[in-house]
Amino acid sequence: MPSRPSWSSLLDPLLLLLSVVCLSLGLWMAFFYAPLLRHTGLPWWSQKIFYIHLPAAWGGLSGMLLVLIGSIAYLNTRNERWDAFAVGSAEVCFLYGTIVMSTGPLWARPSWNTYWKWEDPRLMSFLALWLVLAAYFVFRRYGGRGHQVRVAAAALGIVGAISVPFVYLSVKLGRSLHPMLKVDEIDPRVRLTLWVCNFAFFFLFVFLMRWRRQLELQRNQIDYLHRQIDEAQYPA
Repeated sequence: MPSRPSWSSLLDPLLLLLSVVCLSLGLWMAFFYAPLLRHTGLPWWSQKIFYIHLPAAWGGLSGMLLVLIGSIAYLNTRNERWDAFAVGSAEVCFLYGTIVMSTGPLWARPSWNTYWKWEDPRLMSFLALWLVLAAYFVFRRYGGRGHQVRVAAAALGIVGAISVPFVYLSVKLGRSLHPMLKVDEIDPRVRLTLWVCNFAFFFLFVFLMRWRRQLELQRNQIDYLHRQIDEAQYPA
């Protein structure tokens, strides 16, 4: 008698479906439902980047909490499952951060007549976080598979997570290109569209994180089998 599929095996297709549905709906709403924001002289395509840029930023910054949890848990338990959890979360955060770093200048150029402003506290704090995530990604990709690499990566993950409050508060610490909009000043259609896009990026984050976590666990199993084979062929 065939066994019933587990909830875990059903969750990933559901997350992918929800991601595709919400993202498709969000993009349609962004182009055909949400009105233009009240900024004079901005091209329409610049404002539509807002619905990708902001959810990616929120998703990436929020996901750093998962990196923090996984990294601290691994340092305390040495359980490879927590390390895989941190790796999956960190790499998706790096992907989302790359989206933010790519779309930000495209939005800034027609809005504030510049692609980048080095003295902007939010830009520089987010760039620092992105560089930490890039170092994490490169370190895990080329640094090897040993315990010391996992510990060093966990430390990098904790440093990146600790910097998130500074990224969030940086806009209040100095002059920034980023506008400070009040929720009640935003058109309800814009808010609704933004929430749909936020849900799309949330579901996509969880799906990608789970997929990358499972891949890391499988790589750990392969490494273990290789060690067993080496010990059998070349006993001490």
